[in-house]
Amino acid sequence: MAKKKNRRGNSLKNGFSKLAVSLLLVAVSYIFANYIYPHFSGIETISEDGRMQVHFIDVGQGDATLIVTPNGKHILIDAGPGSGELDLMAYLKRYEVKSIELMILSHPHEDHIGGADRVLTSIKTEKVLVSPAPGTTDSFEKVLDAIDATGSAIEVAIPGAIYDIDGVVVHILAPAAADEENLNNDSIICRVDYGKAKMIFSGDAEKEAEVALLAAYGTKELDCDLFKLGHHGSYTSNTAEFLDTMTPKYAVACCGEGNEYGHPHSEVRKLLSERGIQLWRTDKDGSVVFLCNGLEFEYIKTE
Repeated sequence: MAKKKNRRGNSLKNGFSKLAVSLLLVAVSYIFANYIYPHFSGIETISEDGRMQVHFIDVGQGDATLIVTPNGKHILIDAGPGSGELDLMAYLKRYEVKSIELMILSHPHEDHIGGADRVLTSIKTEKVLVSPAPGTTDSFEKVLDAIDATGSAIEVAIPGAIYDIDGVVVHILAPAAADEENLNNDSIICRVDYGKAKMIFSGDAEKEAEVALLAAYGTKELDCDLFKLGHHGSYTSNTAEFLDTMTPKYAVACCGEGNEYGHPHSEVRKLLSERGIQLWRTDKDGSVVFLCNGLEFEYIKTE
């Protein structure tokens, strides 16, 4: 009888040991799949560790930036040209974007809004923010038609307005009024904050708009860690005074490979280099992705 009891006891011990090992393997697999693998693999899934994602999407000669909050909400700043809309839609599908809480269309030029109507009719979008620029382009008319068809809300950007999307806070800085002679200077300029980390997006705003912004705000409002270069890195924007006030650590130029404009211009690249600002460019690096923990940004190589 004693031997049978010992055998039963041994069997129970073995069973518990196997169960413990199995649970340990499950725990290790979970940690690897949700924390370690996304960090090193190009984050194909939404972050679950309190980090924001910022995707500067390669759509050719145009702008399109996807911001993903830690809980999987989405902000889309511009939607690239019509010629890049298939690439944009493929990218959004890859990252499983099924809804957009806020779409910001900086100004009504085709290389910034050409893909917006396709996005609107394909992905549920709650609100669209537009500049006060006169919206007379064919691309903008298509956007308005898509908004009417889908029932998305539309608002004109007003300086001082704040949009809090799941802890990612968008501050509208400009424009204060429409410039009918230069739609680039009608671009929405916004600062996006997550914790203490900050980004500035300025559409195609040129020197005149930058000067007005510097006059309206101080270093506190314009200081940032990451700057999406104005006007694809053109010398018509990105002045030394603007860069010196913002003091970004990183800059991104959204431009097409071999583009006819020569973006980003050598003058701007020189200014960045002199200030130790690290530059990424979609024509050379493809889509550029950063993670942010609320304190600092980390570049992630995804392709």
